[in-house]
Amino acid sequence: MSKVCVFYRKLTPSLLQALVLTFALIHCGGSVDFNIVSFYDTPSSDDFDRFLTDNELKSAYSGFSRSIRASMTTDHLDPSHFLRQGTDWRKLEMPAFAMPPREKWRNIRPVIRLIENEIIPAIGPVEILSGYRSAEYNSRADGAPGSRHLKFQALDLVPANLIARKQLHAILLDLWKREGRRYGLGLGLYSGHRFHLDTAGYRRW
Repeated sequence: MSKVCVFYRKLTPSLLQALVLTFALIHCGGSVDFNIVSFYDTPSSDDFDRFLTDNELKSAYSGFSRSIRASMTTDHLDPSHFLRQGTDWRKLEMPAFAMPPREKWRNIRPVIRLIENEIIPAIGPVEILSGYRSAEYNSRADGAPGSRHLKFQALDLVPANLIARKQLHAILLDLWKREGRRYGLGLGLYSGHRFHLDTAGYRRW
C-alpha cells in the first residue's frame, strides 16, 4: 500500500473535510459547486421508502408531510429529512428514521420559522442531518437525556453550499448574539460544519 493511501485511511472525516474544503476555497475561490452533506452518512430515499413500507407508516407520513409543509413558506426543507435520527445510524445498527407522535408534530414549527427567517438568508440552503430521535436511538448515540430531539424541538443541520467552517461559525454566533433571545435560540457548534438549533432557551455550546 502506498504512503498516500496509508495517509488517506488515517484521516478522520472532519480532517478530510477540512482538507478538501481548504483546497476548494483556495483553488476555486469558493465558487465551486460542492455538497458538504456528502461527508455525512445520510440515508437514501430508498432507505426512507423501506422505512415507510416496513413500518406501515405511509398514511401517517402523508399527514406528517402536510403538517410540515403547512409550517413552511418555502420548499427548502424536505419533510422526510425531519425524520432522520442521525448520521451514526449504520454504526449503531439502528433505524435511520423515526416518526414522532402526532402530538409532537407542531413542536418543530418555531425552529422552521427560525431557519426560514434567519438561517437561510444568512448562510443559504441547509440540509437536516438529525431531527426527531427515539429514546433508544438517543441513548445509544450518547445523546443528552433531556435532548430536544426527543421532543421534536431540535434539528442538526449542515450548509448545503460550500462555506469555510470559521466563516460559518462567525455568522451563526453573530446571529445568536443579535436574535437569539428573541427566538430562545439554543445553538450548538459541532465538528465539521454540523450545527444544532432549537428554540427551547437562549444558550449555546
